[in-house]
Order: sequence, then structure tokens, then C-alpha cells
Amino acid sequence: MTPIGDGATSPTLRERAYSRIKAKTLAGELEAGSAISEAERAEALGISRSPVREALQQLAREGLVEVFPKRGTFVAELTPKEVREAFELRQAIESACARLAAERATDADIEELTRLCDAIDSAAPGSDAYNAGAAFHAGVARAAHSQYLEATFESSQAKIDMASRAAADSRGREQEDLTHRDILNAIVAGDAEKAETIMRGHLSHSAKALIDRLL
Repeated sequence: MTPIGDGATSPTLRERAYSRIKAKTLAGELEAGSAISEAERAEALGISRSPVREALQQLAREGLVEVFPKRGTFVAELTPKEVREAFELRQAIESACARLAAERATDADIEELTRLCDAIDSAAPGSDAYNAGAAFHAGVARAAHSQYLEATFESSQAKIDMASRAAADSRGREQEDLTHRDILNAIVAGDAEKAETIMRGHLSHSAKALIDRLL
């Protein structure tokens, strides 16, 4: 296949490479510690190596891959310290979002959060269940109606998402579903303190589950 374009002048190709490699990394298709070949990725996408190289540089800035001079590029491996710090950041952001959502959520927000929570109940185990849960958390961030918190939530998701997907394999789905429903009920009731407390405990349990697996 003839490579298409030059990444230096084609943001679209760079974004395409970035999206595909990131998706495979977060889904676990590219395992932690495994090497990422620019040439192989470029061939698979039918593009030149330049946009792939630029995509990998962006992923390195987000902490999803690590670049070692003369050795190559590798999928980042999560250490217990990194997991703990990622979830500490997530706790701070999402606990605040849950508190504000309980105070500010509109009827439309409640309707959307209910739909997202129902989607968790009907999702198949694995990536579908994780994606449904992630959508609920993003919905809580939107319901907080704080542009700065939501922007921080979105910009911090890369490394947190990697940690969270790994943690999803470490805990019982039934317990997770009940916790999301409890968060929703607290928001519906307008109980800001309870919503914040449940969210914080929910994420603390997730962090402990993954750290225990890594140790």
C-alpha cells in the first residue's frame, strides 16, 4: 500500500493515527510494555511514518507511551505509584463534580444520567460495561455546570482512563453498578455531601483494587 501524505502538513492524518493508536492502547490491544513500531502502524493505517511519529509524541505527552532514544517507543506500564496518583487526581475532580451536580443538575441532566445509568445495567461485561460507566462519569462532570472542572476532567482522562480500564477487571460489576446508581440517587435527591462521599469511595475502591493487582 502506498503511504498517503506527510504528517507534517496533514493534521487529519496525524489525528487519525493518534485516535487509532490511543484506542488500541486504552482497550488493551497494545499491551503495557510492548513496543510500538512506527513502520508497522503506518503500514496498517496506509499513511506515511511522519503522522504516526507525531501521534506517538502526543501520546507520550499524555503519558500513554514512553519514548526511549535508540530503543524505541513502548506502551507505558502503570506502577502502583502512578495508579495511586492518577486516582487521587480523579477523586479530586470527580468528587467535586458529583457535589456540584447534586446542587446544579437540571431536569435534562437527571434524565441523561438516568439513561446512562440504565445503560450500565444492560451493558455486556468487558469493554461495553467500562464504556457505559465512563459515559456516566462524563455525564456527572457535565451536570456540574463548571466549565473549568469539565475541562480539567477532559484533559486529565488519558492516563486516568488507562488506569481505570485496568481497574475495571479487578472489581465486581454488580458492586460497580450499584455504586453508580447510588451516586445518581444522591444527585437526584440534591444531597451534595452524599454524592461527593459516594463518588470518593467509589474511586478509592477502584484504586485499591488495581494497586493490589499490581503489587
